[in-house]
Amino acid sequence: MNSSCNLTKTNRAPWGGSAYCSGLPWGDKFRVKLTCVTYRGQIFTVYGPWKKTNNTSSAICATDPNVGVLTVGTEENA
Repeated sequence: MNSSCNLTKTNRAPWGGSAYCSGLPWGDKFRVKLTCVTYRGQIFTVYGPWKKTNNTSSAICATDPNVGVLTVGTEENA
């Protein structure tokens, strides 16, 4: 697949991230996938809404400012 995704992480609370993807085949979708961590070290995953190519999918880990983002990635479905 020749898709290209630009991943960003917020620089202040509420901590979250987004993915802008382009070049996906017609009909394919993607969503942002955040790996989040609490101040106690608990790790969980949050997903953004499914989007088609040339769009942005965004999500936040939590409204709690003590919950951070470990990684920002994407999940694609064909």
